[in-house]
Amino acid sequence: MREKIDCFLVYDQVGNMHERVLQLRDSKTIQHIYLLVPEALQQHIEVPQGCQLLPVQGIASADTLHRVSANADTEYTLICLKSGGVSMGPTALERMLRVACDAGAAMVYSDHYTMRQGQCLAHPVIDYQEGSVRDDFDFGAVWLVDTSLLKKYAAEAEGKEWKYAAWYDLRLFLSRHGNLFHVNEYLYTEDEYDLRASGEKQFDYVNPANRDVQIEMERVVTAHLD
Repeated sequence: MREKIDCFLVYDQVGNMHERVLQLRDSKTIQHIYLLVPEALQQHIEVPQGCQLLPVQGIASADTLHRVSANADTEYTLICLKSGGVSMGPTALERMLRVACDAGAAMVYSDHYTMRQGQCLAHPVIDYQEGSVRDDFDFGAVWLVDTSLLKKYAAEAEGKEWKYAAWYDLRLFLSRHGNLFHVNEYLYTEDEYDLRASGEKQFDYVNPANRDVQIEMERVVTAHLD
């Protein structure tokens, strides 16, 4: 398999970044590893060997997505959107890459495990249905994206100034241009830091502090439906 992956990780102040980078570095499918770091922190962290820092303004911003697109030069781009620890399974990257190639998918995502208070729990996700527009659809933390479509989106989205909705906008764009493919296999493990009950989390959208986020999401989905 000639295809390679550029990997973009969100910097995690809690988990062991050096261990995560080492695990990825050992994979023959990985070409480059970039660490997305808030600009205010870039001078205060030790860069794990084998990766490059990519200072960003906000993880969900359009600026961050454009920087990812500008630095991705492999056929597929692995994006890990969770700031908590994520550990890939032994052959997870190879499996996702093979599925992406065989299916010609715009994006591949998978089932995974969740470590919650020391307990490893199965976390299955569901198949993406055409026409689904929920901004909280559970794709998990790890997306494998067709780089050509990522760059196409970045070119068409030039001038958009999303602070919170860039990845949502990308995912809707990908759904218009190809298949979002669910691998029904447990390919990685996430560390869970938000231990609130699901009943509490579901009302986050009505929190006044999240109003600006919700307004941006509504603007994105309106443009998508148009």
